[in-house]
Amino acid sequence: MPYDLDGLRSDLLLEGRPLVAVAASHRLARRGTVDCEELEDEPWIVGDASAGEPQFGAWPTLSGTPRDAYSIRDWPAWLGLVAAGLGLALISDMAAATVPPRVELVAVSEPDAVRRSALVVSQPERSPSADAMVEALREEGRRIRSATEEATGA
Repeated sequence: MPYDLDGLRSDLLLEGRPLVAVAASHRLARRGTVDCEELEDEPWIVGDASAGEPQFGAWPTLSGTPRDAYSIRDWPAWLGLVAAGLGLALISDMAAATVPPRVELVAVSEPDAVRRSALVVSQPERSPSADAMVEALREEGRRIRSATEEATGA
């Protein structure tokens, strides 16, 4: 959903691409990249969020109706179900460093995949303390990006 940011200052902190989390024992693990069609008949572990909160579902461009095997609110339990081999989950590469050892991340060969961005939006003129905060957030974004690249081998 695009937001109206006219008249505001916007600074990109971090941008991520969607990946699929699979159990290390799954047939797609260690493949690096898979075609979207290979995800069609897989069970999905989806996020259960209350109204208005972000929620991760199945891969967004799957044809037909994806099979939601589990709907989980808790992030560690969600990834635990993936690690146990009970389904796949959609995850942003920005969270790659949080993935437990028995979970592998694979990219999906889809050039128009939706990307997630973390922005700082402020008034055009910022105070020195606001500028310092934005710089601290940028530094954290660089740290997350570095951990993401290490975790995904990118």
